[in-house]
Amino acid sequence: MLRQWQLQRYWQDVEVKIPVHLIMGRNRQKNQKVENDDDTLIVGFDASFPPYGYKDDSGEYVGFDLDLAQEVCDRNNWKLVKQPIDWDSKDAELNSGTIDCIWNGFTMNSREDDYTWSDPYIDNKQVVVVRSDSGIDDFSGLKGKHVEVQTDSSALAALGRDQKDLAATFADLNQVAEYNTAFMDLESGACDAIAMDIGVANYQVNSRKKSG
Repeated sequence: MLRQWQLQRYWQDVEVKIPVHLIMGRNRQKNQKVENDDDTLIVGFDASFPPYGYKDDSGEYVGFDLDLAQEVCDRNNWKLVKQPIDWDSKDAELNSGTIDCIWNGFTMNSREDDYTWSDPYIDNKQVVVVRSDSGIDDFSGLKGKHVEVQTDSSALAALGRDQKDLAATFADLNQVAEYNTAFMDLESGACDAIAMDIGVANYQVNSRKKSG
């Protein structure tokens, strides 16, 4: 069994806006891999970030953000191309023109001038998820524990900036490519806690409750 608690007291700056974004590239180049034109929108997204973007049991890319992207395309008579990307390579993908925009959970705070953003539409708090039998009941319980976080994520940014004193109490803070790996590590005991977005945390925890 897994449980989670919010880091509201600590990460108030992160919880205000997790926009998810239509971030348009400034130096768009002709895509070499996917046929692109003015009637095509190539959306870059993390395919391991449910419920916002992921691959379902039939092998299709689905999710809340992809549904919104499809609606935008339908209203503009555009063709939607769903392009899964490595999250830590998102800037390179955008700047090279491989994708037209990033559409996924992405914190605006401290990045306001780095991208062109859509209006924020998701309030996405940062939380810590632990096993219910871990004995960890508050942040002090994370002292000396092994914590995992996704590479280039909002949680990682907060732990490296405003919450670096909290992170300094951990035994270590390990980065993983995606949260499915982190949850497998948590369930196997390879890590003690995961710092992450509340929307993805709720999805992962509820999915495991149903399957368990």
